[in-house]
Formats: sequence, structure tokens, C-alpha cells
Amino acid sequence: MITGHAITDGWRARVRLEAARSRSTRAPAPVALALVGVAYFAVAKLGLSFSQGHAIVSAVWPPSGLALAAAFVFGWRVAPAIFLGALVADATSGSGLGTSAGIATGNALAAVTGGALLARAQFDPALRRVRDVVALAILGAALSTAINATIGTSTLLLAGVDHLSGVWSVWRVWWLGDLTGVLLAAPPLLLLAAGHLPRARHRAWVAEASLLAAVLVAAMLIVLNQGVTLAFPIFPLIVLAAMRFRQTGAVVAALVVSTIAVAYTANGKGPFTGGAPDLDLLGAQVFVALAALTGLLVAAMRTEWEGAEDALERLAESEHALAEAQRLARIGSWEWDVTEDHLTWSDELFRIYGIARDAFDARYDSYVEHIHPDDRELVRHEIDRALREPGPFRFEHRVVRPDGELRTVDGRGRVVVGADGRVERMVGTTQDVTEQRAAERLLAHQALHDPLTDLPNRALFLDRLQHALTRSRRSGSSVAVCFCDVDDFKDVNDSLGHESGDELLVALPPRLREALRAGDTVARFGGDEFVVLCEDLSSEGEAIRIAERITEAVRLPFEIDGRPHHLSISIGLVFATGGMASATEVLRDADAAMYRAKAGGKGRFEVFDAQMRASLVARLETEADLRRALDEGELRLHFQPVLSLRDDAFVGAEALVRWQHPERGLLAPADFIAVAEDSGLIAPLGAWVLEEACRQVAAWGDARTVSVNLSPRQLSHSDVPALLARALAETGVQPARLELEITENVLMEQSASVLGTLRRLKAMGVRLVLDDFGTGWSSLGYLKRFPLDGLKIDREFVDGLGESAEDTAIAAAVLSMAHALELDVTAEGVETEAQLSWLRERGCGCAQGFLLGRPVPAAVLDADPRWSAAGA
Repeated sequence: MITGHAITDGWRARVRLEAARSRSTRAPAPVALALVGVAYFAVAKLGLSFSQGHAIVSAVWPPSGLALAAAFVFGWRVAPAIFLGALVADATSGSGLGTSAGIATGNALAAVTGGALLARAQFDPALRRVRDVVALAILGAALSTAINATIGTSTLLLAGVDHLSGVWSVWRVWWLGDLTGVLLAAPPLLLLAAGHLPRARHRAWVAEASLLAAVLVAAMLIVLNQGVTLAFPIFPLIVLAAMRFRQTGAVVAALVVSTIAVAYTANGKGPFTGGAPDLDLLGAQVFVALAALTGLLVAAMRTEWEGAEDALERLAESEHALAEAQRLARIGSWEWDVTEDHLTWSDELFRIYGIARDAFDARYDSYVEHIHPDDRELVRHEIDRALREPGPFRFEHRVVRPDGELRTVDGRGRVVVGADGRVERMVGTTQDVTEQRAAERLLAHQALHDPLTDLPNRALFLDRLQHALTRSRRSGSSVAVCFCDVDDFKDVNDSLGHESGDELLVALPPRLREALRAGDTVARFGGDEFVVLCEDLSSEGEAIRIAERITEAVRLPFEIDGRPHHLSISIGLVFATGGMASATEVLRDADAAMYRAKAGGKGRFEVFDAQMRASLVARLETEADLRRALDEGELRLHFQPVLSLRDDAFVGAEALVRWQHPERGLLAPADFIAVAEDSGLIAPLGAWVLEEACRQVAAWGDARTVSVNLSPRQLSHSDVPALLARALAETGVQPARLELEITENVLMEQSASVLGTLRRLKAMGVRLVLDDFGTGWSSLGYLKRFPLDGLKIDREFVDGLGESAEDTAIAAAVLSMAHALELDVTAEGVETEAQLSWLRERGCGCAQGFLLGRPVPAAVLDADPRWSAAGA
């Protein structure tokens, strides 16, 4: 008799508890199917061969358990493998092909049916629950094998192998043989598929398992040889194995006793021989089935009992943890019996309220007395509402402790309604959130205030300004904003240190308030920027007088470290009367007016007017157009040639950016570079110039150099070395053919980051040149500290050569100094032959200017014979 058992499509065993909880529709691999078919054939063939002459052996049929485990793991797609294994095994054992096919069909159909039943029962192959053992016994070992026994018996009857009078006996033996085979062979394979077979833990564990197995074998041999009833000595040992080693012990014990019993029976020994064949066969099958079921049930019950104990232990730990968490979180619980008007509080709630348990009057009205008088109405209202509309509720209020301390608590609860619909009680929790609310208020304050001066910051000021503008539109009143910037505050930090600078910033707000009215707002935007908001002004003249008072108040000396220090402030003033401007727009206008005041001499104020607004609008339009120009390729590079005064030949050119504006025509740098620097567009603009200049150098392909101007902000806010490295790599230009020009402003800042950038550029092999030398605070120290290769004499001094004694002396001094320091010199703005002759006579290396050539596109320069001849 060949039978099997299966489970639904594509089940894949999970490890541990999740085994059999998920299903996969992925088909098993062909190799796996082939192995199942071969294994089934081998086990069935061995069983059929061994049972010849020993009909009692067929009472236990292991192939049925193998089929169950295989189908459970691989799903219904394993049915063909079971069918073929059974077909070949039967056909090669003397059965006809038709008979073998009928029996094999029963095997496969039983497997699919059993699998479907176990899947619907959410069977766990780890067998750790009693319900899983029962499901295996009934659905996998009893019901599904009945299908196989019925089909197999019918096949034998139709083939004439058996007679109708013996059908019941054949069916019963077939069915019980498959059932015992499932109970014995399937569990170990299922445990293996679920990853539930344990590893040896330690020597004592291995020793105990080995001893128990030896005792079990010895007991079986004794009782079989002595004819003792098997149940008495054997089943206690099976129970012991299941108790000590759980499912694995139960499976091994059942296999041991069943194998020994079958072996003895095959040799005509033991309690299952010598009587009526039917009764001997039934006794053997019942013994094997009981041995397997007993161990599995005991192991499952023990596992469930341990799980229950663990759950109870975890519950106790959770309750303890909850109590500890409530204590740490300052959460107390309460219950109010509404009918009896009786309150029950937890220990933590008494600690929150600061009340002794024996001094507590457990009535609702007594509880209300401990609430802050201003919050009692709120609490009564919320509780009354909850009583009228039963459901969850929450409210926050203050508590007055007996010592007068105020605490803030967060109360939550729900109403419990009885079967008659009446409110019986309220239950809930109360948490002390005093520190939490204080921390929230502190965070909210910090988010809206400057940490150094504790003044409102930009966000809070903009909010107040927007509300002030809204009120002014309604009332027709006027609002003024003064944007104040401390002049040359960097010098204060550099000379006195940042700590003294911070002291000055802290001392400044009180001085500002002396010049303001009581309701005016002072805010700090960071750094040395302060902004003042004045509301309900009668006229612009009143706003101007406030700005004047601020200017005068700041001029008075500040005393820091016992020494007087003088400051001045540049102020931008905006006066708004019921207009529609937003807070951001007003602030922008005030900022623009402040820059106008600073440019006009510092220590003064400027009033934002229509002309300034027009200039600002034009500036904003230029910024927007410039952003578009960068995206749409409107920028151009022009090149002004540089003449070597030693060789009288062009040795390079200076790259100068131009903007081909679609409406305004070709724009010079003076029309847009300042806007680019203020808006942050100087970085992408400078990157474009650098890349375009390298491409042009590569196109010229000779030894001439091209110089590119670097903006101070470009050096401070962009990674020029990385941009340059990429441009050089893409164009293949040698670094020595590129000159980078910087202004004295860069050197004046003496920034460590800028100095580092210059050194990285120098290390790349490019030349560094100081542009417009002499127009700033020139110093020999700059030339010593910075890695310069050359400098340029500004056109301001070149213009006066031979006419202005001062300009001539300065130019001569620059040339003498540069020669001593071995720096190359280029004179800019050369427009006359006299200037050129003077420079050549004094040893100036190079010159550029309108006399030698104007800035033109590269194509125009290429057409100039002098340029072409120089590059030949």
C-alpha cells in the first residue's frame, strides 16, 4: 500500500514560530521534485521488498509520511513526483501497470487533499501546540489516508486481486498502515523543514539523551523477550523523552520503539504474533499509532505549558515595568464610582498632589478643591460633558499642593456605562507634565528669540510686523521700520575679541530702547543687525526723529572691561501708511535703505523713497534676468590682448565676461557683477567663465595664456579648485597657461579658508596675480604671505604717468618693488604711446589697454594680424 500526504501550493517553511503561517506561490525546483520522486520510490521499494513473507510489516507504511512532508514543503506541484515514485515501485514489484497506476493515483490525490485540509487549519509543522498534533492525526493521518485506502482497495478489487468478502479487512489494514506511516515518518521531516530540530547544547544534555535512548532500547528488548505488556514500561519512557526533549524526544522515542517492535514481529517474536492474524495486525498498528501520538501530545502540552508560564512571567514583568514607568513618568491612575461618589487613587497620584492617603477625602468635591481656582470651572465642565456624552475625554489643569506649589497635570479618562445605560464609573490617568510644559515653553521661546540678547528674532519680528501692517490698514495709522547695522563691527571682534564683541551686542539693546517709545519692538537678526518696529506714528517726521535719537544714543561710549568704546550705526528707515506692502517687502526696503546709508558715510540714516524703490526694483529685475541668462546661454567672453614689452608681441589675453541681454544689448560687468555677488549668482557665473576660458585656451593651442578674474565671494563660497580641476581635465589645458586674478580685498580679509584655497590653486600649477595693485590698503606683508606670481598696476596710476608726479612715483615704486620680489608686472589701461614708452623704459613686463586692443570676442581677436602673428 503506497500513500502520501500534501499541503497547498508552494508552502515554504518558516523558521521557529512562523512556520506554516505564510504561503508562497513559487514552484519547487525540478531538482527538488526529482529528489522527492526518487526518495519515495526507494522507501516504497524497500518496504514492499521487506514485507514479502511478513505481511505484518505492512501495518506501518513510512512512504506515506515521506509523501506528507514533501507535499507540505513543496505544495501540490509535488503530486506528479509522488505518483511516478509510487507507480514505478509497484510496477517493478509484480503489479500490473493498470493496478500500479490506480494505486499511484490514490497516493497523489490523498497527498493533495491532506495538504489542503492542513493548510486551512493553519497547521504549524513545529508541532508545539496540541491542536497541531490533533490536526496531523485527524486531517493528515486519518482523513486523507482514507481516500488512498479507498482508491487502492477499489483498484485491487477491479483487478481481481481481492474478493468482495475481504474488502473491509484490506481497506482497514491499508488505512491503518498509511496512518501509522504518517504519524511515524512525517513528524521528523516536518520538524526538519521547520528548522525546529535542536542542536546539542552541552555535554550533560548529550549524556542524558544518550542514556534515555539506551534505557528505552533495553526496556523494549526486555519486554519483547519476556512477553510483558508493552504499555506499562514503554509508554512512561516515551512520556519522559517528550517531557525532557520535547518534540524531538517524542519523535525519536516513537521511531525507536516502533522499529524494534516491527523487527521482532517480522521474526515471529513479540506480543503481535501467535494469535489471530487480524487481531495481531490491529494490535501492532494501534501500538505504533499510540506510541507516536502519546509522545507528540505530551511534548505539545509541555511546550504550551512552558509558553503559558513564560507569558505569565512576562506579564508580571510588564506589570512591574508599567508601575515603574508610571512612577518615572509621573503618571497616576484613578477611578471614580459615580453612584457612590467615591474616588480611588494610586500611590503615584497621591505623590503628584502632595496629599497623604489618610488625609484624603475620597469625594469628587474634595478632589476639586485641590485644583487651581482658575481651572475648576474647566474641569467641572469637561467632567459634566463626559457624563452627558459618555466616551473618552482629556483636559489639562493646574494643581495646588498643600505647600502652595503649582503643578500642571494632564488628565485622561473614559466613562463606563452599565447594562442599563447609566453611567457607573469613570476611570483614567493623570500625568504630572509640569517640567514638560516648562520645557515646551522654553523651546518655543528659544525658537522665536535670539539666544545672546533674548530679543525677538527674525521669525517673531516678521510676525509682529505683519500684524502691525494689518492693523495699520484697518485704522489708517502709520508704521516705521528701522534696519540698524553696526558699522565696522568686525574690527571690534578682531581688536577686542569675540567675547567683548558679544558684551557690546548685549549692551546695545538697552541703549536702543532709551531712544524708543514704550510699545516699540527691538529685534536682532543675528550678527550686528538690529531691527526696530514703531507703530501708530503720526507722521514721517516722527519716524525720522526716532532714527535720529537711535543714532545719537549709540554714539555715546560703551564701557567694556573698564574702557570706553565708540560705535556708530547705519540705519535704513521705511515709513508705511496703510499700504498693501507685506512684512517681507517692508523689511527688504529697510535693508536697501540701510546699505544706502552705509555707502553714504556710515553713522547716519537713509529714508527709503520712490527713487530707491525704483533702483531696488531694477536690481531685482537684473537678478531675475541674470538667472535666466545663465540657463539660456546669454553670457559671452571677450578677450583683451596683453602685450609683452620685452618681445613686443602678444603673450596672452584677459577674459572679460559680457552679457548679451535680449532687450538691453551687450552689458559690461559693471551692470551685473555686483548683483551677481549680492544674490549668490557669482558662483555659477564664475564657474562658467572659468570653463569657457579653458575651452578657448585649448582652442588657441599655443603658448599664450589667458587670465580670469576671481571674485572675493567666489573664493569664499565656491570650490574653485574643484571647478578648475574639472575644467582643466575636460579641456586638456596645461595649468601654467591660466592666470587667476584676485583683488586686494581678498588679501585684506586674511581668511584662513581663502588662504587655503589660494595655496591649493597654486599647488595645481596655475599662476596667481594681484589685480588693481595700489588702490586698496596695499602692504608688502600681503606679497610675503600669499603665493603670488605677479601683480597689475591699476589704470588710475597709469593715467597720470608723466603728468602726475604722485602717480608716476607710485608706478615707479611698484615696478621697483616687484623686481625686487621677482614678481611679473602688467600695466592696465594703457591708452597713449607716451605711457607705453615710459613703462618699457622702466622695465615693466607687460601692458594692456585700448592702445593695444579693446576687449573683443575670440573670433575677432583671431582675425587681428598682430594676434595671429604672435601665435604663429
